[in-house]
Amino acid sequence: MATSNTNDPLGHGLIEQRLSQIPPFLLGMLEDIFPALSSSILDAQSFIITGIGSSEAHARYLTLLINLYTDRQALFIGFTGFTRLTTRFRSNQMLILFSQGLSPNAQMILKYGQENFSHILVFTSMNDEQMKRKCSWIDKEKIETIQFPLNDEYTTLIRVIGPACGFLAVILFVQRFTNIRLIEKAKLQTTLIKNTPSSLLLGYSILQQAMIEDKNQQFSRGPFHLILSSPLIDVCQNLLYKFVEGLYWSSPTVYDYLQFAHGPFQQLRSLTDRSTAIVCFVDSANLLDVELEHRLRQMIDECNKQPQLVHIYTLYLSSSSIIYSIFELEMVFNQLIFEIMCKRQCQQIDWPGKGQDQPLYAFSG
Repeated sequence: MATSNTNDPLGHGLIEQRLSQIPPFLLGMLEDIFPALSSSILDAQSFIITGIGSSEAHARYLTLLINLYTDRQALFIGFTGFTRLTTRFRSNQMLILFSQGLSPNAQMILKYGQENFSHILVFTSMNDEQMKRKCSWIDKEKIETIQFPLNDEYTTLIRVIGPACGFLAVILFVQRFTNIRLIEKAKLQTTLIKNTPSSLLLGYSILQQAMIEDKNQQFSRGPFHLILSSPLIDVCQNLLYKFVEGLYWSSPTVYDYLQFAHGPFQQLRSLTDRSTAIVCFVDSANLLDVELEHRLRQMIDECNKQPQLVHIYTLYLSSSSIIYSIFELEMVFNQLIFEIMCKRQCQQIDWPGKGQDQPLYAFSG
């Protein structure tokens, strides 16, 4: 495990270094030979998929891609769902677990999986020797692993390499089950280059300045609102964790454009004592996205004639495909969170509550 650097007491230097490593790691994964999969995996027709923390988004992303691009079936189930007596799994279903560092919570699911599934696939950053030391009880006959960077992404609370690389590991895995070419190196490289600090999304600089200034604590006091459309809304959990773990802000609330009119808008109108922020995501090539964002602005403009003040910020995505847009969001929000983190001097090494989370974090069943 990495140790604290006295020249980098907040951990910002380490995070900046890791951010710069994301593109090389991603492009390197495309060059590497993807590990061979057993017939148990290749023949499986149904998958139960799970993950927690930043790994939840990977699990949900895999669930989405399997159902979209293959003839197999996938279902996401949260960790606590495995402990309920009402949960039943069929003999032909395979368990897939995402856990970058095999936390105690993840070990609980692994133990459960060994007892209730004939085969388990684990997406992790740990190598076989590390897994053996951490989980000496592992049944090698039942468990296969797919490893992705970064093997030792500790020291800071927030992780940036593992979340990005986990998404690519998902894509490369699903690629084995379809004849459709899911990802191309040139297109991924273009996506990564477009989202460097010097070339970011339209609307980024306005949102960046607003979050740094944080007038009336419209972001930090929270929660502010993220408005997206499907399928991004189904796999955006990492965006929330970036604000929570990187800045210690309240988690943003997430709504689909149409869902926003079914309760959230009315609740927003009831708040008259403070300003509120809304961040919209628009796929510029999707005419429905463009129209729905315009209609949402109409609603809010009418509100702003009243004493309440709601601020809307819009980010225009350049990638329409869920394959590339997920990396676009990762790169953009990594940069955004890092800039605000530095401005606000957020402590990432001796973070709030460090070592006090063991009653839940260390729970392994």
